[in-house]
Amino acid sequence: MKYFLTLLVSLFLVYAAHSQNLEFKERVVGTETTIVCINPTSKTFEVTLNYSAIGYKVDKPSPVRQQVAANSETIIITYSQIKGQSASMQLNYTYRELRGASIPSDVVLENIDGITVFGKNHCGRCSSFISGLKRNGVEFKEYNVDDSDTADALMWQKLADAGFTSGSIMMPVVIVDDKVLYNIENLSGLLSQLSKN
Repeated sequence: MKYFLTLLVSLFLVYAAHSQNLEFKERVVGTETTIVCINPTSKTFEVTLNYSAIGYKVDKPSPVRQQVAANSETIIITYSQIKGQSASMQLNYTYRELRGASIPSDVVLENIDGITVFGKNHCGRCSSFISGLKRNGVEFKEYNVDDSDTADALMWQKLADAGFTSGSIMMPVVIVDDKVLYNIENLSGLLSQLSKN
């Protein structure tokens, strides 16, 4: 079984390296395996790794989205086999070049004043909510977690500070005067409330 897994991961890494100009390496230290992405290009990419793991402890829930800056090396996942269990893992990834500005590096994690909306690409709820805020003349800051690791880290930090512990979230995440609103079912109600203030 371990041979099968190693072969599968190796094929994944070879395919990735030849098809993307991104180089993926498997590094084994003791019982831990780390998959690292090396980006030798002058472009920044977002790598999305989907995996299915049985008998392995993996440090990040699937899907893993990781920004890989130009001319850099980034750890994608680290995993180790659970002792005494049969193990198998399937890996699949996609990537895209990131363009446009990221959040400035001086963004403060502690306090966010006013209204801040964290959205993502291809999110109908996010687009609809943001369009409604603009249509109603509501001032807000908008961050796209797909386009910036800083935005993603900021959102998850604010969620953790609010006591959120799950690995997945229904978008958008809205912060109003440092109060974190997440898994919002009634977005139109929130939009109406914010539009009146």
